Amino acid sequence: MFYITTPIPYVNGDAHLGHLLEALFNDTLARYKRRLLTEQVIFSMGLDQHGLKIHQKAVETKMETGEFVKIESDKFKKLWADFEITHDVFVETSSNEHKIVAQLVWKKLAAKNLIYKKSYTGLYCVGCEAFYSEGQLTEQGDCPIHGTKPIEMSEENYFFKLSHFQDNVLEFLKNAKIAPDGYRKEWLNFTEKGLEDVSISREKKNLPWGIPLPDDENQVMYIWFEALINYLTGLISLDIIDRILEFPLQKEEFEDQLWEEIKEKMPIDFQYMGKDMPRFHLVLWPAMLTALKLPLTKVNFVHGFINDNEGRKMSKSLGNGVSPYDLIDKFGIEGARYVILGEINPLDDTSFDWKNMIASYNSNLADNLGNLVVRVTNLIEKNLNGVIDIEKYRIKVSEKLPATSENQKVGSSLEPSLNGTPENLEKDFSLDLDLSSVYLELETYNPQKALQKIFRESSKINEFLEQTRPWTLAKNPIENHEKIESILGHCAYYLQEIGKILAIFLPQTGDQIYQIFNSDRIVKAPILFVKVEEGEK
Repeated sequence: MFYITTPIPYVNGDAHLGHLLEALFNDTLARYKRRLLTEQVIFSMGLDQHGLKIHQKAVETKMETGEFVKIESDKFKKLWADFEITHDVFVETSSNEHKIVAQLVWKKLAAKNLIYKKSYTGLYCVGCEAFYSEGQLTEQGDCPIHGTKPIEMSEENYFFKLSHFQDNVLEFLKNAKIAPDGYRKEWLNFTEKGLEDVSISREKKNLPWGIPLPDDENQVMYIWFEALINYLTGLISLDIIDRILEFPLQKEEFEDQLWEEIKEKMPIDFQYMGKDMPRFHLVLWPAMLTALKLPLTKVNFVHGFINDNEGRKMSKSLGNGVSPYDLIDKFGIEGARYVILGEINPLDDTSFDWKNMIASYNSNLADNLGNLVVRVTNLIEKNLNGVIDIEKYRIKVSEKLPATSENQKVGSSLEPSLNGTPENLEKDFSLDLDLSSVYLELETYNPQKALQKIFRESSKINEFLEQTRPWTLAKNPIENHEKIESILGHCAYYLQEIGKILAIFLPQTGDQIYQIFNSDRIVKAPILFVKVEEGEK
């Protein structure tokens, strides 16, 4: 099994581009792994529906918190459906199943004497839903993420003995796969200074919206502690939850079954997080997993922010986000998928720029690939009556290649000539592309570079057509029939292959291109992408 997890967005406002990036990046990875692996892939998403800022937002809108959460949650669900996000599991933290798993985790930690109660005073950023020490704030005393003053909170809370796991966290940070690797050093330095125990509850009178503790109804679980547990909730069978709810007297027996299922399906193979989340995912979470005797995450991927023109992170709290629906209005669903995956750097911050997005869309989708499909299908219809045996060219290409997997390099050459003879026809009028390099980039979790390589290879088909000029050969159609067929056959074969690969990123477009060249009779294709106006939206 290959288990993929994503951060779960707060439902205190509409989704922005950062949320869309998280969904599309991991949807692409899941589609790729499903194609590559014979074992099961579980892609888990969800929504974080508890916390102080959600409760405050509901109060501002004069709505019951549960009603507010449902309305906002439905917006996210619709967006993921519009973009055809193929999650296998969707965890809502207000659900019965998550409440049961979170309370079970609490009971297991409490049974190990890893939770205790004490009075506490700390600086709390509502936007981050996190406590900060004074040293972690800016010189002005503001939250480094939101630029707002944290509020001082004094409460009697329950604490998790994070300090007991300092050596375990250090070992994890030294040996784990973390990308980019710079986050390893940052959080090693943080941990080496000494971990302090962390508050993992809030008084219910101050936060009435949360999961109650199993042994103290006056307290609810701290949002980050509870939210991390969603990665375990994503692994359970709902029929066990139904039995727990239906037969409360047998709850402990069913909880044992639930825990065995979680242990059997762990670890997380790929955990995706924003760069404001390593404190929880690279420090608190491995400590919790160690305490629970669960295996640690295999790959920890930290993505950068999508910033506005002033270099500030796009967020609901700051109100500077660009709506995903603005992208849909400009580019359509498939075009929006492309500009997010193709133009947002997965490893660093990216400043959102409409001009760059439009230029990339026009260049790669409309001018490069879209026009190429129309061009090749038109040539096939006009010169070969729409009939071409693509399977013959699949065999020809495979015969020229060594026995290889999809992930190994397939040589690339482009040296066509107009001086072909029957003896050197295949040499002069055939095309070899390196499409396997796309998979190599996906193996290293870089869909941006993978897309760049797809369009680099499709550009070679355009170059191939310009050098072989089948429309010139068509002036003597009988004499040059084999040459024309070889040129267009190779183009059709590779475009069909590009369609199959592109479906990992742009499912509708990839499938459409594949089907165009899978027809019994190929006709001139419709325009796949209409160019959009230059300049900002």
